[in-house]
Amino acid sequence: MISGLDPARVAGRSEMNLHFKLPLLRNLKFDDVEFGVKANLTGAAIAKAAMDRDLSDGDFAVDLSRPGVHLQGKARFDGIPINLDGGVTFKPKNGVRSRYRASHCRLDDAERRRLDFDFLPDRISGPMGIDPDLFGF
Repeated sequence: MISGLDPARVAGRSEMNLHFKLPLLRNLKFDDVEFGVKANLTGAAIAKAAMDRDLSDGDFAVDLSRPGVHLQGKARFDGIPINLDGGVTFKPKNGVRSRYRASHCRLDDAERRRLDFDFLPDRISGPMGIDPDLFGF
């Protein structure tokens, strides 16, 4: 398991390009190795991804390099369309290792109740856009 994510909860397809540059050094150190990965994930799904709800129908571009991993694309969170942009920093300077932003998410009254985002229900009704920043570990 990576970061506590059970592989049995993950589905989808990926295509990737790997890049490695290994200098011919007698005492090669990991910091001397150049690497990168560019991948596309399609049909990505994670059961109980957040708030005990599923992420499905994900189409993401992923870029991995020495500083970390960046992910960007579209998916459905508990059936609700969202855009995701986020990533993981391998050696964070400020203590925050991961951060994700869900944007262009519009919730109607029933969806807000289902996700427990139903603040001031007597004053707010109809579709409402939200753009939450989600901090990880």
